[in-house]
Formats: sequence, C-alpha cells, structure tokens
Amino acid sequence: MSNDVKKVRENKKQERRHKKIRSTVITLSILIILASVGVVNAGTQSYDVLYKGEHLGYVHSPEIFESAIKDVENTYKNIYLNDAIIIGDDFELVPGRLDESVDCDTWVTLLHNSNIELYINGYSILVDDQEIGIVESHDTARNIIKMYQNEYPLGEKISYEEKTVPYIEIKSLERIITEIRELEK
Repeated sequence: MSNDVKKVRENKKQERRHKKIRSTVITLSILIILASVGVVNAGTQSYDVLYKGEHLGYVHSPEIFESAIKDVENTYKNIYLNDAIIIGDDFELVPGRLDESVDCDTWVTLLHNSNIELYINGYSILVDDQEIGIVESHDTARNIIKMYQNEYPLGEKISYEEKTVPYIEIKSLERIITEIRELEK
C-alpha cells in the first residue's frame, strides 16, 4: 500500500471522527438547552398545595387532590346530613418538581386535620332586601316566607336567594323567625 492511499484513508478516518465528535457535541448542546428551558423534565412533576397561601404538602397530580377533596366533602355531608356542604376553594396548586408526593388517602387525612373552612350552599332570607340570616335548605327558606306572609300579610317584602357561605353562618329556623319578629316590632 502506498503512502498516498494510507494518507487518504487516514484523512477519511479523521473526517469521520470529527463528524462523530461534532454530532455528539451538537446533540449534547441541544439536550442541555432543552433541559434548561424545561422541555426535558429531569425530576418528578408535582404540585405544591397551598391553602390561603399556607403550604399543606405536595401532590403528584391535580386529579389526586380533587379526589381527596371529594372524599372529605362526602364525609362531611354524611356527618352533617347535608348534601350542600363543600370545602373552601382557597386552594392553589403550584407546579414544581419533587421526589416525594402525597397519595389520595394521606391527603384525606391531611384535609381532615387542617383548619379548612366548610361551606354550604344555603339560602339567605331577605326582608326588604336586608339579610336576616341564612338557612341550609330550600324548604326551610320557603317555610319561613310562608310563615312571615301568614303572620304579616301587609308586612315588608320578603324573599330568599341561594348563597354559598361558611357553614358556621347558618341559623336555625327558630332564630330566623325570632329575628324577623324583632325586626317587625
């Protein structure tokens, strides 16, 4: 083999090696750029759960958290015997990366042990557009209006409207009637 053939082969070999190195560098550069932009997710995607700005924990997906919320709402609906109970909507899920996230059952326990407000779809009783109180059922609101109209046929305008309020703001039928009677004195 002549020296010229050896040189040509050596040059081709060098060229192939340079192309291989160049393509490896380009591939690595692209991966680094994609990873820094966030296209390549190097960690586990999770969400930081905040309630009124306070950190409660981490969850792998919003669906797991929503499932836990539904479980807790159902528990409270059974405790209070009221299907209109809902959990406050002051939650915020902030995307992040984390190695460990909390499962649905653990979230149910966390939500039960935290100071999260319970809400109810109640009915606000209005006398002359002034709120007198809130009751928890549509039937109770209608009964109050019937009783008021029977007791005060020429009285002020009375109505009700549906309203979502904290559960602790609900008043009993007797208390609302007492407040209406005091208002009419």
